[in-house]
Amino acid sequence: ALLTATVLWGSAFASQNMAMDYMNPFAFQAIRCLIAVIGMLPVIAIFDRSNHLSGFWKKWADPALWKAGILCGIPLFLACNLQQIALVDTDAGKAGFLTAMYILFVPIIGIFRKQKPAWNIPISVLIAVAGLYFLSCTDNLRISLSDTLLLGCAVMFAVQITFIDIY
Repeated sequence: ALLTATVLWGSAFASQNMAMDYMNPFAFQAIRCLIAVIGMLPVIAIFDRSNHLSGFWKKWADPALWKAGILCGIPLFLACNLQQIALVDTDAGKAGFLTAMYILFVPIIGIFRKQKPAWNIPISVLIAVAGLYFLSCTDNLRISLSDTLLLGCAVMFAVQITFIDIY
């Protein structure tokens, strides 16, 4: 499972980077999200426990669902688009490294939410950041606009993960 996740995650960056040679970031994101929605419709139909259409629409009328969806969706929208815009001017390895910095930002946000991380979290984050660096970064680390966008992307993914935890 870990190997499969690694291959899928890593190949996504390479694919996204190659796509920037043929289309603009927002067109790519629109197509990507449309494919995701179409792919999720059968999953929803299979796993929806109400088994009738009125129950399905009743769930969509719940204001709490809309609040959670909007608060989780906005940072996801920002993160994905910041990442895609940055991929126009950077390589996939560096993008993967900087995007994965959300593993650093999630515990930091947790501290601001008065959540004390377990003793092993800082050590684990340090090991993960070092591992990501050695796996992803091959040349010098100069800071560019794309790098800043990718760090913003990582912060937005961390915010989204935090909202998912809340809701």
